[in-house]
Amino acid sequence: MADYRLSPAENIGCSLIASCVGEAVTYPFEVAKVRLQIQGERPIEPGQMKLRGPLDAIWKVGRYEHPKYLFAGLPSGLLRHAIAGTLRLGLYEPTINLLLYGSGSAPLDPSERKEVALWHRMLASSTTGAFAMIFANPAELVKTKLQSAQKLPQGQTPPFHGTLSCFQHVIKTEGYMGLMRGLSIAIPRMAWQNMAEITAYDLTKDLLRKHFEMKDGFPLFFVGSLSAGFWGAYLGNPLDCIKTRIYNNPIGSDGNPLYKGPIDVAVKMIRNEGLFSLWKGVVPLWIHVSAFSIAVFVTYDMLRLQIRKFKSQDLTEAT
Repeated sequence: MADYRLSPAENIGCSLIASCVGEAVTYPFEVAKVRLQIQGERPIEPGQMKLRGPLDAIWKVGRYEHPKYLFAGLPSGLLRHAIAGTLRLGLYEPTINLLLYGSGSAPLDPSERKEVALWHRMLASSTTGAFAMIFANPAELVKTKLQSAQKLPQGQTPPFHGTLSCFQHVIKTEGYMGLMRGLSIAIPRMAWQNMAEITAYDLTKDLLRKHFEMKDGFPLFFVGSLSAGFWGAYLGNPLDCIKTRIYNNPIGSDGNPLYKGPIDVAVKMIRNEGLFSLWKGVVPLWIHVSAFSIAVFVTYDMLRLQIRKFKSQDLTEAT
């Protein structure tokens, strides 16, 4: 098979499909993660559900509220990943090439290619993650609000009913800049988690190729995805938890928002709930990120592999 390198447009197209597939198949675990992360903001009232873990959260939300709440905000989630997933993953390899060769594509001649260092991977993945979040924050904010919404007692009317309604509610109550709330924590969180996931994925694949002579294919992509899910979840959970609290940010008893900013969230959580409260929801996040990583990275690299095979065949026939 002749060696064919994908263009930036082909990388972006593969990442768009992979990101939406990953979000759709893992969404209930993300809802469970958000519910667990916001639990503890206020004392649990009589009759209010206490969630004890990811499976318990999924079971109770589906049984006592409605199964539809396990998919609350899915359209905004797909929109978020169509933007963020496409940019963070689709621009990663072109960014690596830009750092190494000064252009978005690598040389066709394998002898002219340079070795990718660890700092190249870390810089490229954190940069694309941060860049993606600037554009995806409104959809992420709306998704989190919808995931946080619980079934109200009879007679109470929710402030919004769906993705479009939530967008309109935020703009009406907070203005257009309200859609950018939490950006100060969302950008470093996305940069940090994206760096952990993609760097772990790439390094794991390289180690398996070098020491176990594994070839590109489903087994290699699957094991690499498990590594990405583990490191992404456990390193990224504290910032993810703070981001969730900022997005949700309920009104306190004094009529003001409960939190003033990311640092205030961290201080109040550690003071009132303990240091390990920053890892609230880490198990569902790990399950979600691992499943999401498998769905995204396997789909992404399998699509890229098939495109390379198809294009390489064309190149061989042309010569």
